Amino acid sequence: MHSCKEEKQTASQKINISGKLFSAESNTIYLKQIDNFNYLTDNYIIDSTTISSDGKFEFHLDSLPSNLMSLSTENYKPASYIVLRQLPDKYYFGSCARFLAAEPSFYIGKNDSINIDWYDKAMDSVIHKTDLAGNQDTMHKFYRNIAKNVAGQLDRENPLDYGTAWEKVLKDQKKDLNLIDITKINIENSFDNYMYSEIVLYNLNGYLNWFEDIYPEKVNTAINEQQESDLYNQIFFQYLGHSWNRNSFEYYKFTERFVNYQMNIRSKSFKPYYVPSIEKQRIAKKVLSGKNKERYLSILETQIKNVL
Repeated sequence: MHSCKEEKQTASQKINISGKLFSAESNTIYLKQIDNFNYLTDNYIIDSTTISSDGKFEFHLDSLPSNLMSLSTENYKPASYIVLRQLPDKYYFGSCARFLAAEPSFYIGKNDSINIDWYDKAMDSVIHKTDLAGNQDTMHKFYRNIAKNVAGQLDRENPLDYGTAWEKVLKDQKKDLNLIDITKINIENSFDNYMYSEIVLYNLNGYLNWFEDIYPEKVNTAINEQQESDLYNQIFFQYLGHSWNRNSFEYYKFTERFVNYQMNIRSKSFKPYYVPSIEKQRIAKKVLSGKNKERYLSILETQIKNVL
């Protein structure tokens, strides 16, 4: 059960990821990073290790390439990478609830260690036994219950008034935000900011999916008139008001959505997705900011080369 990189580790090692795997056919465990702003990379495997005869395994890390990680018994891409590569125009569907369900996934800090009892392919039976237990329980509780989230369940056959629907989404969001320490969300890479980013942006994405389906005329009016008081525009500008956690899949989704929104404003018509192009690149350079601007642009540049 010795890590392939174990010989490089030193006594100053601070990060340990260990546990016991039950009911596995594989003799190898892979430790993967999940970095959705770099989903075109093939360098997602951090390390691999063999499993002992009693199922135990252990990794030692000097530093973290990403705070969001997962374990698997197969060397395959993170699920979100596959969806974003194969169906980039469907970016607004899906959530980490699905992408993190098939294997143990966890959010870990640079001074943390974690120990896991892992029952293969059973998310609900993953037990985190260290000081990270509270964090992981919070994360898994949110994802397990996400199917009941109001933003994802808004009625399309007998739709509410859009203002009433928004109030219901916000009320539901407030309940989910009670799971985290709201005072820590301004620490960009903190676990609480990761959950804040996932919760808030999941609700924004879900509500906008519904709004754009049910109220296309209001969407077109908002795009054309650009009134600051318009709810549709207000929702998009929430994106600019926070330092979102870069590991959040919902953050990547909303970044894509924000770029498409800005292109809609310039074309004065609504499209849910624009294929990679020089024009999309130009708009993204103009409207994005922050640390993930260049990372998004790098993905877009690769996509453009593949299209042309």
